Amino acid sequence: MLNKLHHIGIVVNDIKLASFFYKDILGFKLTHEETIQDQGVHAVLLNASNCEIELLQPIDNISGVAKYLKKSGDSFHHLCFSVDNIENELYRLKKTSISGKDVRLIDEKARKGLVGDVAFIHPESTNNVLVEIAKPTKLIEVDSQLSVYGIIFWCSSENAFWKDELLDKNLTDFNPKLEFKQRLSNEDENKIHDVSLVLVTDDLVQIKNNLNLANIQYKKRKDEDVAHINFKDQITISSKNSFGMDIIFLEF
Repeated sequence: MLNKLHHIGIVVNDIKLASFFYKDILGFKLTHEETIQDQGVHAVLLNASNCEIELLQPIDNISGVAKYLKKSGDSFHHLCFSVDNIENELYRLKKTSISGKDVRLIDEKARKGLVGDVAFIHPESTNNVLVEIAKPTKLIEVDSQLSVYGIIFWCSSENAFWKDELLDKNLTDFNPKLEFKQRLSNEDENKIHDVSLVLVTDDLVQIKNNLNLANIQYKKRKDEDVAHINFKDQITISSKNSFGMDIIFLEF
């Protein structure tokens, strides 16, 4: 069973600038940095109180991440879910059928990754989202005013919403939350075409000050996307100003 959302992977051209944005502007804590030669990436992990951001920058021109960056630019790359037993979860996924199709795995067996033993599910089975499962080697906890409320998947049709069979639990049981919302797009109606990161802070005034000092634009947002939440203030940062992901910031 998938336990919780462990981290959100983002591919960037300049990992130093992206790290500065997430750490010094938004308030994430940098907890790990490593070059992984066999995967052709330099990686940084940044923590909120309940989830991590993984920044990836290719160190060559031939890796999968390098090709992804060339095609998509700075952008969301993958979601990672933690599991208690990765081999058991791979076995479950191999036996799982969604809408009459078997789940397709990139990795039939676990391999070593940045956070521990990992394996990937092919985006073909997850409506265009690369999904990683991991048995983390250690739990990193940080004291932070910042938390990840959830991820919003934007879809052209409800046909792209994930099915419970994939997750082996209800969407509402995840923390951070997974939400699927319908929004018109020219993309394939059976695919997820965009992703937003929803963050919660105790001090949105400080975040605004940080953004203003760095000349990073943001805008006041109406409660159109998270209308079920009672909050004091809300802003949004466009993906062009936040290394590839729209960010919604809430203060309760």
